[in-house]
Amino acid sequence: MRRDLSHLLLGATTRNESEEGDARYWNLFAYPLTLGSGRYVFLSDRRSVLSVDERTYRDLEQTRGRRLPETVSNEQARELLDSGLIKCEPASAQFASTFAVKTSARKENALLHLITSYTCNLTCSYCFMLADLDDHRERFLSFEDAKSGIDLYFGMPHKRDSVIHFYGGEPLLHPHLLGDCLSYIHDRYSDEVLPKIITNGTLYGPQVLSLLRKYTFDLSVSMDGDRQAHDVFRLDHQGRSTFDMTVNGVRAFQDIGCNPKILITVGAHNINRLPEVVSAILELGPPAIALNFPRELSRSDNQLDNDAADPAFWIEQYERSLELCYTRNTPELYFADMLFAFLSGEPVLNPCAACGSQISVGPGGQIGPCQAFVAAGLFSQPIEQFGSDTPTDPFRPWASVSKASSRTCSRCPIAPICGGDCSFDRYNRTESLHEPLAFHCDLRFRMVEHLVKRLIGGERLGFASRP
Repeated sequence: MRRDLSHLLLGATTRNESEEGDARYWNLFAYPLTLGSGRYVFLSDRRSVLSVDERTYRDLEQTRGRRLPETVSNEQARELLDSGLIKCEPASAQFASTFAVKTSARKENALLHLITSYTCNLTCSYCFMLADLDDHRERFLSFEDAKSGIDLYFGMPHKRDSVIHFYGGEPLLHPHLLGDCLSYIHDRYSDEVLPKIITNGTLYGPQVLSLLRKYTFDLSVSMDGDRQAHDVFRLDHQGRSTFDMTVNGVRAFQDIGCNPKILITVGAHNINRLPEVVSAILELGPPAIALNFPRELSRSDNQLDNDAADPAFWIEQYERSLELCYTRNTPELYFADMLFAFLSGEPVLNPCAACGSQISVGPGGQIGPCQAFVAAGLFSQPIEQFGSDTPTDPFRPWASVSKASSRTCSRCPIAPICGGDCSFDRYNRTESLHEPLAFHCDLRFRMVEHLVKRLIGGERLGFASRP
């Protein structure tokens, strides 16, 4: 995993003019970083760490796949090639080679979003699904429209164990619709699908618990922390606290063996206390948590961003919270995604499932690649128009969206293991689906530094305690 290359002073030796060799290039995926007094290079394509000297470190800081300088001898180049620090291919070929397994993979859908309604029993002003809705939009998904979406999805190449994600609004306002959809899918298409729900956790009556007992759901509850943080935004329509209801809901789900993950929306209302907030959530014993940083809305202010905030502080608060997750053996899902890519060796090509492997169906039979855009009335169309060759086809702009289409991502040293960011957030801030936001990049680089620190220190990478 780690190899010491401190003996290779790259500027100290001149290539013998009589020596001939093929062109050599620095590894595009070499990320130099400083940890304590040490200088290291993380090779994200090989998933290894090299220890280097100060001069080598400085030489590597701006390489990004450039050609090896003439000052490196053939003997040195051979050793660097063996270590993976240099390649025989230029940067573009390195990128193509690393992601070849993904670009050549069979195209098939993996996720069907069913937006049950644009209604909720809470009034969270930051909700990116509801805040930008037009007043005239149809609010409920009929079973007939849901069936049309299901038929469309399973009529295309798809994974047999596709995720069926019930979304909202609040999906558990409509337990009968969820049950009818799953019964229809099981009877007609596949009983191996993985049903998923994100809920606010306040609805746990007999019908809901019966549904959760019948099917094995991947269940997540949205919660912003302790009472102080939670009740800033997550109030009911009478402006009352929902904290106790949400905690009771988590307990009710746990009692029937459906322990939910907990999703924490991070913003100005809880960032100053984020480790404390995370600690309170971990006391509930979830199998995992996710720290969801602010989403930019297209037509309204979600009040999650603080213009005066220092992004570095937000990232430091994230890392402190991540340490707490390790202490409690509870995965943080964004870091866990990076760990999976690192440990499996399976590179991540697309920033999200909407880029070619997902269909979202909303009220009124509107479909598109992304549930958030369907709710906002963008990149969507009536289901009966699917397959149209007109320029308004909402799926067409997404077909080419990947790290290869991004100037930033295609040159990024951690691209193979970076999970990407939210395309809805990208578009609302930059009007582009292709380029990531600087904050999300900075956050992912900090995740990598945390990962490398654990590798160097011999600490466990997984969140489960060692036997």
